[in-house]
Amino acid sequence: MTVYGWKKAQMLVRRELDIQHMLAEHAGLNRVLNTPLLLGPVGGGKTSMAQLEAEERAMVFSPINSGELSDPADFGIPVPQADEDGRLRTMEYCLNSQAAQACKEPVLLFFDDLDKAPAHVQGSFLSIAGSRMFRDQHLHPGTLIMGAGNRVGDDMFANEISESIRTRMTIIEMEPDIKSFVEFGKVDDEIHPDFLGYLLYKPEHLNQPKPNVNRFPCPRGWWEASRHVSVYSDPYEDVFNDGSKDNWRLIVSLKCGDHVGNDFWAWFKIVRRVNVERILKHGVLDTVLDDEGKPADKRMAQYAAIYALSQYLAKHGVKATYTGLESFIDTGLEPELQIALAMQMPPKVLGSCRRRSRAQPRRSCSTSPGRPRDPRREMQGQGGPGAVQGSAQGPHRPRAPGRLLATGREHRDPGGPGPPDAMH
Repeated sequence: MTVYGWKKAQMLVRRELDIQHMLAEHAGLNRVLNTPLLLGPVGGGKTSMAQLEAEERAMVFSPINSGELSDPADFGIPVPQADEDGRLRTMEYCLNSQAAQACKEPVLLFFDDLDKAPAHVQGSFLSIAGSRMFRDQHLHPGTLIMGAGNRVGDDMFANEISESIRTRMTIIEMEPDIKSFVEFGKVDDEIHPDFLGYLLYKPEHLNQPKPNVNRFPCPRGWWEASRHVSVYSDPYEDVFNDGSKDNWRLIVSLKCGDHVGNDFWAWFKIVRRVNVERILKHGVLDTVLDDEGKPADKRMAQYAAIYALSQYLAKHGVKATYTGLESFIDTGLEPELQIALAMQMPPKVLGSCRRRSRAQPRRSCSTSPGRPRDPRREMQGQGGPGAVQGSAQGPHRPRAPGRLLATGREHRDPGGPGPPDAMH
């Protein structure tokens, strides 16, 4: 079955809910409607997606943890009704508060962890989704229903969802993807920019489930870490008063695992050592040294440089004195680095860079590793002595190639992350 990224999964969920709403309002109540069932890994942004749908539709979000339900009566308790003589005549159901609300006003009923619900509770959910009734009460025509769960293999507690549900619901499988998560993270600063910059360098650390490990990286972990650093904002706070001064390494380790925390901290310190002024004025990335005084990994240094550059320009804007910016941008970074820089640039800064690039004649640097010299370009005056210098540095002065800016990001959605389970 096709597995979708967060953004595409959100689009499919939205279509299903639109059709569900149309059928509920115009085609009668007693029929099976389009009910999306979102399946994906733990902390992948399923709950966030449902919350966003409720917000965009101006509806009350009503989550129900299906795994905590042990009896179908949880949806409604039968209550004896007596006549004037005190004799039992009928049985009516007293609905719980969520069920009663869904019958009185439009809400988004979100049944989470359906894979962990007992079979008889899954059967009750099927009845609710199919007949749009809680016991003997009809749902409000504007109420929408959505489900979510984990696949077997995503979670050790996950169970197979019954065939009756799978054949009556629209199954949408999703996996977190970095592009959607970055878009999600930028909306209302859901994810700290330093974490987004790191994940563009190490996208495999967005979601990396590991068996028998207490914490592993997932969208929810990055969301939690972002909440944590908003309170404990000093990256170098000495938490244990032992001289370690690695507060943010500790936070990321607790939320996403030790190996991710250590790697993030190494990258974070490299970012702080990038000479942004040198890039802006001369188009040159100087060698960045690690804690041992050795040249940092080239790929890490390049990602650190484009993140440091994007943050600097976001704060100070593009100025005419930044004569090295064009050459750094426009001289051939690898495609993945081109995309990473464009994704991190604020839209206004991105537009300024494009206008500046169009307004000025394009210059070319001398050859850089992996880019052979083209004699024809030199003969046409595109290279040679007049070109921006800097590629023929010594072994400890590697020149970071520039880049062509990719298209700007589209605002959405947070992963994400999300959407990503802001993350439940």
